[in-house]
Amino acid sequence: MVNRELKARDESDHHSQFTIYDSRVMWDTKRQIIWLSTAVILGTFFLYPLARDEVGVTDWSYFAQLELILLVVIGVMFYIYSKKK
Repeated sequence: MVNRELKARDESDHHSQFTIYDSRVMWDTKRQIIWLSTAVILGTFFLYPLARDEVGVTDWSYFAQLELILLVVIGVMFYIYSKKK
Protein backbone atom coordinates (compact mmCIF):
# COMPACT_ATOMS: atom_id res chain seq x y z
CA MET A 1 0.00 0.00 0.00
CA VAL A 2 2.81 2.40 0.88
CA ASN A 3 4.58 1.66 -2.41
CA ARG A 4 1.45 2.58 -4.36
CA GLU A 5 1.18 5.89 -2.53
CA LEU A 6 4.84 6.68 -3.16
CA LYS A 7 4.52 5.71 -6.80
CA ALA A 8 1.39 7.85 -7.19
CA ARG A 9 3.12 10.77 -5.48
CA ASP A 10 6.18 10.37 -7.74
CA GLU A 11 3.99 10.29 -10.84
CA SER A 12 2.07 13.38 -9.76
CA ASP A 13 5.34 15.23 -9.01
CA HIS A 14 6.69 14.15 -12.39
CA HIS A 15 3.55 15.43 -14.12
CA SER A 16 3.67 18.77 -12.30
CA GLN A 17 7.31 19.24 -13.31
CA PHE A 18 6.36 18.73 -16.96
CA THR A 19 3.48 21.16 -16.60
CA ILE A 20 5.76 23.84 -15.16
CA TYR A 21 8.37 23.20 -17.86
CA ASP A 22 5.76 23.30 -20.66
CA SER A 23 4.28 26.57 -19.41
CA ARG A 24 7.77 28.13 -19.27
CA VAL A 25 8.52 26.99 -22.81
CA MET A 26 5.16 28.25 -24.03
CA TRP A 27 5.66 31.63 -22.33
CA ASP A 28 9.19 31.87 -23.75
CA THR A 29 7.84 31.17 -27.25
CA LYS A 30 5.09 33.76 -26.84
CA ARG A 31 7.60 36.30 -25.57
CA GLN A 32 9.90 35.67 -28.53
CA ILE A 33 7.04 36.07 -31.00
CA ILE A 34 5.96 39.32 -29.33
CA TRP A 35 9.49 40.74 -29.36
CA LEU A 36 10.15 39.69 -32.96
CA SER A 37 6.88 41.13 -34.27
CA THR A 38 7.39 44.37 -32.31
CA ALA A 39 10.93 44.73 -33.66
CA VAL A 40 9.80 44.24 -37.25
CA ILE A 41 6.87 46.66 -36.89
CA LEU A 42 8.90 49.38 -35.18
CA GLY A 43 11.82 48.85 -37.54
CA THR A 44 9.52 49.22 -40.53
CA PHE A 45 7.97 52.34 -39.00
CA PHE A 46 11.40 53.98 -38.63
CA LEU A 47 12.86 52.72 -41.93
CA TYR A 48 10.03 53.82 -44.19
CA PRO A 49 10.84 57.58 -43.95
CA LEU A 50 14.49 56.82 -44.70
CA ALA A 51 13.51 55.27 -48.04
CA ARG A 52 11.85 58.49 -49.26
CA ASP A 53 13.76 61.02 -51.30
CA GLU A 54 13.56 64.84 -51.25
CA VAL A 55 10.54 64.88 -53.54
CA GLY A 56 8.66 62.43 -51.35
CA VAL A 57 8.81 59.41 -53.65
CA THR A 58 9.50 56.11 -51.93
CA ASP A 59 12.37 54.07 -53.31
CA TRP A 60 11.02 50.56 -52.78
CA SER A 61 14.26 48.77 -53.63
CA TYR A 62 16.14 50.78 -51.00
CA PHE A 63 13.33 50.15 -48.52
CA ALA A 64 13.59 46.40 -49.23
CA GLN A 65 17.35 46.53 -48.62
CA LEU A 66 16.83 48.32 -45.31
CA GLU A 67 14.19 45.77 -44.28
CA LEU A 68 16.53 42.92 -45.21
CA ILE A 69 19.30 44.41 -43.06
CA LEU A 70 16.81 44.84 -40.21
CA LEU A 71 15.71 41.21 -40.48
CA VAL A 72 19.32 40.00 -40.52
CA VAL A 73 20.12 42.02 -37.38
CA ILE A 74 16.99 40.72 -35.64
CA GLY A 75 17.83 37.17 -36.73
CA VAL A 76 21.38 37.38 -35.36
CA MET A 77 20.16 38.84 -32.08
CA PHE A 78 17.46 36.17 -31.85
CA TYR A 79 20.05 33.44 -32.48
CA ILE A 80 22.39 34.80 -29.80
CA TYR A 81 19.53 35.17 -27.32
CA SER A 82 18.08 31.71 -27.88
CA LYS A 83 21.35 29.78 -27.56
CA LYS A 84 21.43 27.30 -24.71
CA LYS A 85 23.50 28.42 -21.76
